[in-house]
Amino acid sequence: MNGDERTREAIALGESPVGNFLYRPGQLLVATDALESAEGVIREYHGETTSVEDDLGLAIVAIPEEFDLPAIVEEMRRRLEQPVVHLNHVFQAAMIHDDTLPQLPALPRPTRTVPPRPIDGGGRGVRVAVLDTGVKLDHPYLADRVRSRGRQDDDALDVDPDGALGPFAGHGTFVAGIVVQHAPGATVQVRSDLDVRGTGDDLALASALLSIDADVVLLPFGGYTSDDRLSPALRRALHGLSADTAIVGAAGNFASDRPFWPAAASSVLAVGAIDGEGSRALFSNYGPWVNAWATGVDVISSFVTFQGRQAPSTGSMVAFNGYAEWSGTSFAAASVAGEIARTMQPGTIPSAATASVLAMGRPFSEGGVVLQWRGR
Repeated sequence: MNGDERTREAIALGESPVGNFLYRPGQLLVATDALESAEGVIREYHGETTSVEDDLGLAIVAIPEEFDLPAIVEEMRRRLEQPVVHLNHVFQAAMIHDDTLPQLPALPRPTRTVPPRPIDGGGRGVRVAVLDTGVKLDHPYLADRVRSRGRQDDDALDVDPDGALGPFAGHGTFVAGIVVQHAPGATVQVRSDLDVRGTGDDLALASALLSIDADVVLLPFGGYTSDDRLSPALRRALHGLSADTAIVGAAGNFASDRPFWPAAASSVLAVGAIDGEGSRALFSNYGPWVNAWATGVDVISSFVTFQGRQAPSTGSMVAFNGYAEWSGTSFAAASVAGEIARTMQPGTIPSAATASVLAMGRPFSEGGVVLQWRGR
Protein backbone atom coordinates (compact mmCIF):
# COMPACT_ATOMS: atom_id res chain seq x y z
CA MET A 1 0.00 0.00 0.00
CA ASN A 2 1.34 3.41 -0.93
CA GLY A 3 1.86 5.73 2.03
CA ASP A 4 -0.52 8.38 0.64
CA GLU A 5 -3.38 5.87 0.40
CA ARG A 6 -3.71 5.61 4.16
CA THR A 7 -5.10 8.22 6.53
CA ARG A 8 -2.31 10.04 8.32
CA GLU A 9 -3.28 11.60 11.62
CA ALA A 10 -2.07 15.15 12.15
CA ILE A 11 1.07 15.83 14.15
CA ALA A 12 1.94 19.17 15.75
CA LEU A 13 5.29 20.42 17.05
CA GLY A 14 5.12 21.93 20.51
CA GLU A 15 7.62 23.99 22.46
CA SER A 16 8.13 24.08 26.21
CA PRO A 17 10.86 25.25 28.63
CA VAL A 18 12.37 21.75 28.54
CA GLY A 19 12.41 21.48 24.74
CA ASN A 20 10.37 20.49 21.70
CA PHE A 21 7.90 17.63 21.53
CA LEU A 22 5.31 16.17 19.15
CA TYR A 23 1.60 15.75 19.88
CA ARG A 24 -1.82 15.20 18.31
CA PRO A 25 -3.52 18.56 17.76
CA GLY A 26 -7.09 18.75 19.04
CA GLN A 27 -6.79 15.80 21.45
CA LEU A 28 -6.67 16.00 25.24
CA LEU A 29 -6.26 13.04 27.54
CA VAL A 30 -8.06 13.51 30.85
CA ALA A 31 -8.04 11.14 33.82
CA THR A 32 -11.54 9.65 33.98
CA ASP A 33 -11.78 10.15 37.73
CA ALA A 34 -11.19 13.88 37.20
CA LEU A 35 -13.36 14.29 34.12
CA GLU A 36 -16.29 15.78 35.98
CA SER A 37 -14.16 18.48 37.63
CA ALA A 38 -12.54 19.30 34.27
CA GLU A 39 -15.76 19.56 32.28
CA GLY A 40 -16.31 23.24 33.05
CA VAL A 41 -12.95 24.21 31.57
CA ILE A 42 -13.42 21.81 28.67
CA ARG A 43 -16.71 23.48 27.70
CA GLU A 44 -15.00 26.88 27.60
CA TYR A 45 -12.94 25.58 24.70
CA HIS A 46 -15.89 23.91 22.95
CA GLY A 47 -14.48 20.52 23.85
CA GLU A 48 -16.37 17.27 24.17
CA THR A 49 -15.54 13.78 25.37
CA THR A 50 -15.32 11.41 22.43
CA SER A 51 -14.41 8.13 24.13
CA VAL A 52 -13.15 6.56 27.33
CA GLU A 53 -10.27 4.11 27.62
CA ASP A 54 -11.24 2.19 30.75
CA ASP A 55 -8.10 0.05 30.91
CA LEU A 56 -5.94 3.17 30.92
CA GLY A 57 -8.26 5.30 33.06
CA LEU A 58 -8.26 8.06 30.45
CA ALA A 59 -10.87 9.93 28.43
CA ILE A 60 -10.23 11.43 25.00
CA VAL A 61 -11.52 14.98 24.71
CA ALA A 62 -11.72 16.72 21.34
CA ILE A 63 -10.77 20.42 21.28
CA PRO A 64 -10.99 22.49 18.07
CA GLU A 65 -7.53 22.57 16.52
CA GLU A 66 -7.40 26.38 16.35
CA PHE A 67 -6.80 26.45 20.09
CA ASP A 68 -3.28 26.31 21.55
CA LEU A 69 -3.52 22.90 23.16
CA PRO A 70 -0.29 22.99 25.22
CA ALA A 71 -1.39 26.33 26.71
CA ILE A 72 -4.81 24.86 27.54
CA VAL A 73 -3.17 21.94 29.32
CA GLU A 74 -1.10 24.30 31.46
CA GLU A 75 -4.15 26.43 32.27
CA MET A 76 -6.26 23.41 33.21
CA ARG A 77 -3.50 22.06 35.43
CA ARG A 78 -3.32 25.38 37.27
CA ARG A 79 -7.06 25.65 37.71
CA LEU A 80 -7.57 22.02 38.70
CA GLU A 81 -4.45 22.05 40.89
CA GLN A 82 -3.43 18.57 39.76
CA PRO A 83 -1.85 17.08 36.61
CA VAL A 84 -4.90 15.17 35.38
CA VAL A 85 -4.87 16.66 31.87
CA HIS A 86 -2.29 15.63 29.28
CA LEU A 87 -1.41 15.97 25.63
CA ASN A 88 -1.57 12.90 23.41
CA HIS A 89 2.17 12.89 22.69
CA VAL A 90 3.51 11.39 19.48
CA PHE A 91 6.50 9.05 19.36
CA GLN A 92 8.54 7.96 16.38
CA ALA A 93 10.71 5.03 15.35
CA ALA A 94 14.13 5.97 16.69
CA MET A 95 15.59 6.87 13.30
CA ILE A 96 15.41 10.56 12.52
CA HIS A 97 18.44 12.12 10.89
CA ASP A 98 19.77 11.87 7.34
CA ASP A 99 23.02 10.39 8.61
CA THR A 100 21.09 7.37 9.89
CA LEU A 101 19.28 6.55 6.64
CA PRO A 102 19.71 2.97 5.38
CA GLN A 103 22.53 2.38 2.92
CA LEU A 104 23.66 -0.43 0.69
CA PRO A 105 26.11 -2.67 2.59
CA ALA A 106 29.53 -1.11 2.08
CA LEU A 107 31.98 -2.83 -0.27
CA PRO A 108 34.46 -4.39 -0.47
CA ARG A 109 33.13 -6.44 2.44
CA PRO A 110 31.65 -9.49 0.75
CA THR A 111 31.28 -11.40 4.01
CA ARG A 112 29.13 -8.62 5.42
CA THR A 113 26.78 -7.92 2.53
CA VAL A 114 24.33 -10.40 4.07
CA PRO A 115 24.18 -11.12 7.81
CA PRO A 116 25.06 -14.64 8.96
CA ARG A 117 22.13 -16.95 8.29
CA PRO A 118 20.68 -17.95 11.65
CA ILE A 119 20.54 -21.57 12.65
CA ASP A 120 18.16 -23.17 15.10
CA GLY A 121 19.37 -22.50 18.57
CA GLY A 122 19.19 -19.88 21.28
CA GLY A 123 15.84 -18.50 22.27
CA ARG A 124 13.77 -21.56 21.51
CA GLY A 125 10.33 -21.16 23.05
CA VAL A 126 10.86 -17.48 23.89
CA ARG A 127 8.29 -14.96 22.67
CA VAL A 128 9.58 -11.57 21.52
CA ALA A 129 7.09 -8.79 20.71
CA VAL A 130 8.22 -5.81 18.62
CA LEU A 131 6.14 -2.64 18.24
CA ASP A 132 7.20 -1.19 14.89
CA THR A 133 6.08 -0.34 11.36
CA GLY A 134 5.28 -3.90 10.28
CA VAL A 135 7.29 -6.63 8.62
CA LYS A 136 7.73 -8.32 5.25
CA LEU A 137 6.92 -11.89 6.18
CA ASP A 138 8.06 -13.43 2.89
CA HIS A 139 11.62 -12.18 3.31
CA PRO A 140 13.79 -15.32 3.01
CA TYR A 141 15.87 -14.39 6.04
CA LEU A 142 12.79 -14.18 8.26
CA ALA A 143 10.74 -17.05 6.85
CA ASP A 144 9.17 -19.26 9.53
CA ARG A 145 10.85 -17.20 12.25
CA VAL A 146 8.72 -14.06 12.38
CA ARG A 147 5.02 -13.46 12.70
CA SER A 148 2.99 -10.34 12.15
CA ARG A 149 -0.01 -8.74 13.70
CA GLY A 150 -1.71 -6.11 11.57
CA ARG A 151 -0.42 -4.75 8.27
CA GLN A 152 2.08 -7.20 6.81
CA ASP A 153 3.37 -5.48 3.70
CA ASP A 154 3.33 -1.76 4.50
CA ASP A 155 6.82 -1.99 5.94
CA ALA A 156 8.08 -3.13 2.56
CA LEU A 157 6.04 -0.90 0.28
CA ASP A 158 6.12 2.49 2.03
CA VAL A 159 6.85 5.15 -0.57
CA ASP A 160 6.06 8.84 -0.42
CA PRO A 161 3.64 10.55 -2.87
CA ASP A 162 6.53 11.16 -5.27
CA GLY A 163 7.44 7.49 -5.38
CA ALA A 164 10.55 7.78 -3.21
CA LEU A 165 11.32 5.22 -0.54
CA GLY A 166 10.06 6.57 2.78
CA PRO A 167 12.61 7.16 5.57
CA PHE A 168 11.00 4.56 7.84
CA ALA A 169 10.35 1.92 5.20
CA GLY A 170 11.76 -1.42 6.23
CA HIS A 171 12.35 -0.41 9.85
CA GLY A 172 10.33 -3.31 11.27
CA THR A 173 11.86 -5.80 8.86
CA PHE A 174 15.36 -4.60 9.71
CA VAL A 175 14.75 -4.78 13.47
CA ALA A 176 13.22 -8.26 13.18
CA GLY A 177 16.29 -9.49 11.32
CA ILE A 178 18.58 -8.33 14.14
CA VAL A 179 16.50 -10.14 16.76
CA VAL A 180 16.59 -13.30 14.63
CA GLN A 181 20.38 -13.07 14.28
CA HIS A 182 20.73 -13.20 18.05
CA ALA A 183 17.87 -15.54 18.95
CA PRO A 184 17.11 -17.74 15.93
CA GLY A 185 14.97 -20.10 17.99
CA ALA A 186 12.64 -17.40 19.35
CA THR A 187 9.19 -16.58 18.04
CA VAL A 188 9.24 -12.93 16.97
CA GLN A 189 5.97 -11.08 16.51
CA VAL A 190 6.29 -7.72 14.80
CA ARG A 191 3.23 -5.56 15.41
CA SER A 192 2.35 -2.74 13.02
CA ASP A 193 1.59 -0.22 15.75
CA LEU A 194 3.53 2.60 14.05
CA ASP A 195 2.19 4.19 10.87
CA VAL A 196 4.02 4.67 7.56
CA ARG A 197 5.84 7.66 9.02
CA GLY A 198 7.07 5.48 11.85
CA THR A 199 4.87 7.34 14.34
CA GLY A 200 2.37 6.40 17.02
CA ASP A 201 0.77 8.30 19.87
CA ASP A 202 0.51 7.83 23.62
CA LEU A 203 -2.92 6.29 23.57
CA ALA A 204 -2.43 3.93 20.62
CA LEU A 205 0.91 2.61 21.84
CA ALA A 206 -0.30 2.24 25.43
CA SER A 207 -3.32 0.29 24.23
CA ALA A 208 -1.04 -1.94 22.15
CA LEU A 209 1.15 -2.65 25.18
CA LEU A 210 -1.89 -3.71 27.19
CA SER A 211 -2.61 -6.48 24.67
CA ILE A 212 0.91 -7.96 24.65
CA ASP A 213 1.75 -11.33 26.16
CA ALA A 214 5.46 -11.94 25.60
CA ASP A 215 8.69 -12.70 27.43
CA VAL A 216 10.64 -9.87 25.80
CA VAL A 217 9.12 -6.62 24.52
CA LEU A 218 11.14 -4.39 22.19
CA LEU A 219 10.22 -0.71 21.82
CA PRO A 220 12.37 0.67 18.97
CA PHE A 221 10.68 4.08 19.07
CA GLY A 222 10.33 7.00 21.42
CA GLY A 223 10.11 10.72 21.87
CA TYR A 224 9.89 13.67 24.20
CA THR A 225 7.07 15.02 26.34
CA SER A 226 6.09 18.56 27.22
CA ASP A 227 7.28 18.21 30.83
CA ASP A 228 10.02 15.58 30.41
CA ARG A 229 7.93 13.08 32.36
CA LEU A 230 6.63 9.71 31.28
CA SER A 231 3.10 10.09 29.97
CA PRO A 232 0.35 8.62 32.17
CA ALA A 233 -0.91 6.38 29.37
CA LEU A 234 2.46 4.71 28.83
CA ARG A 235 3.16 4.57 32.56
CA ARG A 236 -0.04 2.63 33.21
CA ALA A 237 0.53 0.35 30.23
CA LEU A 238 4.11 -0.48 31.25
CA HIS A 239 2.96 -1.24 34.78
CA GLY A 240 0.31 -3.50 33.26
CA LEU A 241 2.92 -5.80 31.74
CA SER A 242 4.06 -8.81 33.73
CA ALA A 243 6.69 -7.93 36.31
CA ASP A 244 8.94 -10.59 34.77
CA THR A 245 8.67 -9.23 31.21
CA ALA A 246 11.96 -7.88 29.84
CA ILE A 247 11.24 -4.50 28.23
CA VAL A 248 13.95 -2.99 26.02
CA GLY A 249 13.80 0.50 24.51
CA ALA A 250 15.84 2.58 22.07
CA ALA A 251 17.55 5.59 23.67
CA GLY A 252 16.98 7.83 20.63
CA ASN A 253 19.11 9.49 17.98
CA PHE A 254 19.24 13.15 19.02
CA ALA A 255 22.70 13.28 20.68
CA SER A 256 20.94 14.55 23.81
CA ASP A 257 20.76 13.63 27.49
CA ARG A 258 17.11 14.69 27.68
CA PRO A 259 14.93 11.74 28.85
CA PHE A 260 13.63 9.89 25.81
CA TRP A 261 10.41 7.98 26.48
CA PRO A 262 9.56 5.17 26.98
CA ALA A 263 13.24 4.10 27.14
CA ALA A 264 13.91 6.36 30.14
CA ALA A 265 11.17 4.69 32.22
CA SER A 266 12.48 2.80 35.23
CA SER A 267 10.92 -0.46 34.02
CA VAL A 268 12.57 -0.24 30.58
CA LEU A 269 16.16 -1.20 29.71
CA ALA A 270 17.34 1.83 27.73
CA VAL A 271 19.94 1.05 25.06
CA GLY A 272 22.24 3.58 23.42
CA ALA A 273 24.41 3.04 20.35
CA ILE A 274 28.18 2.62 20.12
CA ASP A 275 30.33 2.48 17.01
CA GLY A 276 32.79 -0.19 15.92
CA GLU A 277 35.48 1.29 18.17
CA GLY A 278 33.31 1.04 21.27
CA SER A 279 32.71 4.79 21.55
CA ARG A 280 29.29 6.40 21.82
CA ALA A 281 27.83 6.96 18.37
CA LEU A 282 27.67 10.66 17.58
CA PHE A 283 23.90 10.51 17.10
CA SER A 284 23.07 8.46 20.19
CA ASN A 285 21.24 9.90 23.15
CA TYR A 286 22.96 9.45 26.48
CA GLY A 287 22.52 10.20 30.17
CA PRO A 288 22.11 8.47 33.52
CA TRP A 289 18.88 6.84 32.35
CA VAL A 290 20.72 4.81 29.65
CA ASN A 291 21.40 1.32 31.01
CA ALA A 292 23.33 -0.40 28.23
CA TRP A 293 25.21 0.28 25.00
CA ALA A 294 25.46 -1.95 21.95
CA THR A 295 26.62 -1.66 18.35
CA GLY A 296 24.29 0.63 16.44
CA VAL A 297 26.52 1.87 13.62
CA ASP A 298 26.72 0.19 10.20
CA VAL A 299 24.52 -2.70 11.29
CA ILE A 300 23.50 -5.11 8.51
CA SER A 301 20.12 -6.83 8.50
CA SER A 302 17.13 -7.81 6.41
CA PHE A 303 15.47 -4.97 4.51
CA VAL A 304 13.10 -4.25 1.65
CA THR A 305 13.63 -4.79 -2.06
CA PHE A 306 13.36 -1.43 -3.81
CA GLN A 307 14.82 0.44 -6.78
CA GLY A 308 14.32 4.16 -7.09
CA ARG A 309 14.87 7.38 -5.19
CA GLN A 310 15.35 7.56 -1.45
CA ALA A 311 13.59 10.15 0.71
CA PRO A 312 14.10 12.54 2.41
CA SER A 313 17.62 12.87 1.03
CA THR A 314 18.59 14.73 -2.12
CA GLY A 315 16.85 12.15 -4.27
CA SER A 316 19.76 9.78 -4.80
CA MET A 317 18.97 6.52 -6.56
CA VAL A 318 19.17 3.28 -4.58
CA ALA A 319 18.81 -0.40 -5.40
CA PHE A 320 18.11 -2.43 -2.27
CA ASN A 321 17.92 -6.17 -2.72
CA GLY A 322 16.54 -7.28 0.62
CA TYR A 323 19.43 -6.18 2.85
CA ALA A 324 20.82 -2.89 4.09
CA GLU A 325 23.35 -1.27 6.38
CA TRP A 326 21.76 1.09 8.87
CA SER A 327 22.64 3.03 12.01
CA GLY A 328 20.50 3.91 15.00
CA THR A 329 19.69 3.12 18.61
CA SER A 330 16.72 1.01 17.45
CA PHE A 331 19.18 -1.52 16.13
CA ALA A 332 21.35 -1.47 19.23
CA ALA A 333 18.23 -2.12 21.29
CA ALA A 334 17.19 -4.95 18.96
CA SER A 335 20.49 -6.75 19.51
CA VAL A 336 20.12 -6.51 23.29
CA ALA A 337 16.52 -7.75 23.15
CA GLY A 338 17.64 -10.64 20.95
CA GLU A 339 20.48 -11.51 23.28
CA ILE A 340 18.13 -11.54 26.29
CA ALA A 341 15.87 -13.95 24.39
CA ARG A 342 18.88 -16.06 23.40
CA THR A 343 20.02 -16.31 27.02
CA MET A 344 16.67 -17.57 28.27
CA GLN A 345 16.54 -21.29 28.97
CA PRO A 346 13.44 -23.33 29.84
CA GLY A 347 12.35 -22.14 33.25
CA THR A 348 14.47 -18.98 33.16
CA ILE A 349 12.50 -15.83 33.94
CA PRO A 350 13.13 -12.79 31.70
CA SER A 351 14.45 -10.64 34.55
CA ALA A 352 17.14 -13.24 35.31
CA ALA A 353 18.10 -13.42 31.63
CA THR A 354 18.35 -9.62 31.52
CA ALA A 355 20.62 -9.60 34.57
CA SER A 356 22.78 -12.31 32.98
CA VAL A 357 23.17 -10.33 29.75
CA LEU A 358 24.05 -7.12 31.60
CA ALA A 359 26.63 -9.03 33.61
CA MET A 360 28.43 -9.78 30.32
CA GLY A 361 29.11 -6.10 29.77
CA ARG A 362 31.93 -3.87 30.87
CA PRO A 363 31.35 -0.52 32.61
CA PHE A 364 31.02 2.40 30.22
CA SER A 365 32.51 5.78 31.07
CA GLU A 366 29.17 7.46 30.37
CA GLY A 367 27.22 5.09 32.61
CA GLY A 368 25.67 1.70 32.04
CA VAL A 369 27.53 -1.21 30.46
CA VAL A 370 28.88 -1.91 26.98
CA LEU A 371 27.57 -5.10 25.38
CA GLN A 372 29.35 -6.49 22.34
CA TRP A 373 28.98 -9.87 20.68
CA ARG A 374 31.25 -11.47 18.14
CA GLY A 375 30.00 -13.56 15.28
CA ARG A 376 26.42 -12.25 15.36
